[in-house]
Amino acid sequence: VFSAVLFPKDPESKRNVLKVFFPTQSSYIYASIKFMIPSFVFTFILMFIFIYTIVVIFRQKKLSEIKNDFINNMTHEFKTPISTISLAGQMLNDETVLKSPTMMKHVSQVITDETKRLRFQVEKVLQMSLFDRGTATIRLKDVDAHAIIDNVVSTYRIKAEKFGGHITADFSAEDS
Repeated sequence: VFSAVLFPKDPESKRNVLKVFFPTQSSYIYASIKFMIPSFVFTFILMFIFIYTIVVIFRQKKLSEIKNDFINNMTHEFKTPISTISLAGQMLNDETVLKSPTMMKHVSQVITDETKRLRFQVEKVLQMSLFDRGTATIRLKDVDAHAIIDNVVSTYRIKAEKFGGHITADFSAEDS
């Protein structure tokens, strides 16, 4: 029931009030809301799909950045042994290296070591793909740091000597 005074400035005794009653008011409101409910549901579904799409796009962008970083890193890791093998191959074309058996042995050892390093890098890539599938297991082992450092020094000794440099290694650390 809605009521309103018709003439508010009239005296109290002559004041008239208009009262309006709508017997189907609640059914009218429900009927008008009935058409809005599907649009609200559709709007919420669209908002959910939009948010989900944004989350997936950001996740894909992050995965793409990780993949690109991995490719750049692996490219660098492959270039280093390849350039060292190339340099050792160029040294084999030098007459002075061919005449010195110790230098020849050193160059061939560098080629062998860098080939092993390249093979190791390829195995690392394959292992990472196994980790992605969840089928790999981790095996920890002790390594000899002196041997690794000596290997790196002997590998880069050729590059240093090519530019007139010299590399020495002093292994005075004790086992712990």
